[in-house]
Amino acid sequence: MKVAAAAGVEESSWYLQVEMLETELRESTCTSTLTSMVRVDHMAIALSRAYKSPIVDTIQSLPQHQQIVLCSVVKLFRKGKKDTTIGEFSIDISKSTLIPPVGIMELSCMCRVLGDQGILKLGQSRDNKLRTVTLQVDEADISFALQGIRFFRNSLQ
Repeated sequence: MKVAAAAGVEESSWYLQVEMLETELRESTCTSTLTSMVRVDHMAIALSRAYKSPIVDTIQSLPQHQQIVLCSVVKLFRKGKKDTTIGEFSIDISKSTLIPPVGIMELSCMCRVLGDQGILKLGQSRDNKLRTVTLQVDEADISFALQGIRFFRNSLQ
């Protein structure tokens, strides 16, 4: 058992070293200067590629409308709320993004899709406006996944 665990650690270490070397080679061909130091940004790139979270991949592959929903949920929950209703959430999206609001049915469908993927949890209610929405993933994962897009980066600050 210990041999298998040690082999897994060695394999992960090997992959990290390969990632760092590939990153360094790509950068050296672009800048024509080869440095012998491994910087923190090299390590961050290598670690994010080697240990990429599947939830981050899922969030990055979502359509932009659903990413806007997630961004708005994170902003709303940063204010101290643990859950909200779709009706309250709909008003917050249009205020915070300056994007014309979608209908409650469309927002409910987007939340249902996010719920099917395990990102949100939707409560039961006969009226879509009164369905509760709770975040099921870490806010940091959402922020990390959306940090590469200026709109979301500015919105989440």
